[in-house]
Amino acid sequence: MDQRYGLYSSPNGYYGWGTNAPIGEMVDAFEMADGTAFSWSNAAHAQAPYAKRDPRFYATILYNGAKWRERPQDVKGIDPHNIIQTGVWKRWNATTNTAYDQYGVDTRNSPIENWNGSYTGYYCRKYVDPGVNVQYVRQPVTWRYMRYAEVLLNFAEASNEYEGPTQKVYDAVELVRRRAGLSPYELPEGLTKEQMREAIRAERRIELAFEGHRFWDVRRWKIAEQTETTDDRHGGQAQRQQCYLYRFSRAQAQFPESHVSVGHSAK
Repeated sequence: MDQRYGLYSSPNGYYGWGTNAPIGEMVDAFEMADGTAFSWSNAAHAQAPYAKRDPRFYATILYNGAKWRERPQDVKGIDPHNIIQTGVWKRWNATTNTAYDQYGVDTRNSPIENWNGSYTGYYCRKYVDPGVNVQYVRQPVTWRYMRYAEVLLNFAEASNEYEGPTQKVYDAVELVRRRAGLSPYELPEGLTKEQMREAIRAERRIELAFEGHRFWDVRRWKIAEQTETTDDRHGGQAQRQQCYLYRFSRAQAQFPESHVSVGHSAK
């Protein structure tokens, strides 16, 4: 993999470029730690959307409020706590007696390189080494062309398509989920072939995120017309109302149509 992966993926509050940013749909696909689905329609989930998620969420996504590496020297005065800031909060101007929005240091309204940064409010954590100062040091990544988790998911998918959700299909998928730390990690009993197909596809999306599989998966499954539409590009918003109380919401990601339509004919 390119030796500047850390630079390309890191937040702009660390002088990163934030080009490899997850969209909201990807973030929302991560289950809760107990294996249940995450939903913005669930009041408890919406109030604390980044709490008690699938452990792979924290290994893959940088989100508003996530602890990260030490800030660069000239950014420490803005964020001495090394917490990802993709949100916005209200400040009061005592001189003008008006409220104004102050944007986080990792937003595209940041005082640090506001021409860089994520358009979605999320950053990629996977493969980024927090011990590397990406502003000055190249970070090579050893690319694994195949992992055992992929072998298991390939086997489960093929077996399910051939003979349905047998016990060996369950075992293969659950081995991946158990290794990930889900509790409980078991899939629901009595799944149909179609339900197991969807479960395997969801598992591939999460387990193999940012490993170069999703682009090809949606095409060989012939679901790109449903998954790659220009309507499906949301981000996350965090609005701090007072002190450290945030209101989280799902918002349309503010990145240009031209960024989406590149290669659109390759469906």
